[in-house]
Amino acid sequence: MIVLNIIRGITGFRAFGNTRYYIKLLQMCFDRMKYFLLIFIYSTLALGIMNSIASNQENITFKSLWSSSFDIIAGTTDSFYQENTIQTITYILAITVNMIIMLNMIISILGDVFDEFQLDAEIYNYSEMADIIFEIEQLLSFRNNGNKLSYLHVCMHAYEKPTDNWKGKIIDIREYLKDKFLNESLKPLLDENNNQIKKIEENAALNFKSMNNIVNAIDEKVTNFKMMDEKVEAIDERVITNFKMMDEKMNAFQNKVGEIEGTINNINENIQLLLSTLSKKSD
Repeated sequence: MIVLNIIRGITGFRAFGNTRYYIKLLQMCFDRMKYFLLIFIYSTLALGIMNSIASNQENITFKSLWSSSFDIIAGTTDSFYQENTIQTITYILAITVNMIIMLNMIISILGDVFDEFQLDAEIYNYSEMADIIFEIEQLLSFRNNGNKLSYLHVCMHAYEKPTDNWKGKIIDIREYLKDKFLNESLKPLLDENNNQIKKIEENAALNFKSMNNIVNAIDEKVTNFKMMDEKVEAIDERVITNFKMMDEKMNAFQNKVGEIEGTINNINENIQLLLSTLSKKSD
């Protein structure tokens, strides 16, 4: 009962702004360490049992089972006597597992919990504030049984400068990337690239317009060439028709010439007949 009251008294520190942060951080640390603590307790008990068996102890006590192996973390190694090979192996395992590996693991876990907590520290702060107000309202509910919904308003000083406290390496890296890297290093490069892209687009638009004008001029020339081709085709058709007419006229003329030659031949024959008859009469 006393332990529960002490634990309940520790949770009462959530009502104060300076201690509310650490109470929530402790809760998160214990929540993240629960599975690690199972492995740690198992390894500590296993090393204590191995040490008890190696030292030929008849009775297994709390000291031999837990305290002897747990004291290695605090630097006390008197309970581990290196008299035989099994005790030496147990001592090496205790130093390697519990003192080196486990301690470094718990430090890394707590560091990750702290960094994760820093990301949402403001949200956790207001959430804990709302929880403690709700608990106080429940304690005072016997005076007023009415249920009334309300909002939690947090007031801050408008001209108060924020303190430059360490916020953790994750937030520090995020602020560095946001303020310095993005605004000072990356943004000028992006602006310069955007300006170059705009210039390239403008030059491309001008080149496209000039190419479009050239293509239009070529199209006009092609259309003119087509018109000339059509005119040439029309002239060719006229020439062909004229040649056909000339051929027909030449054929008709040749026919007439042939007829004239035939008549001339007939006249010559008649003249020869006349001459022959005249020559006969004169004889």
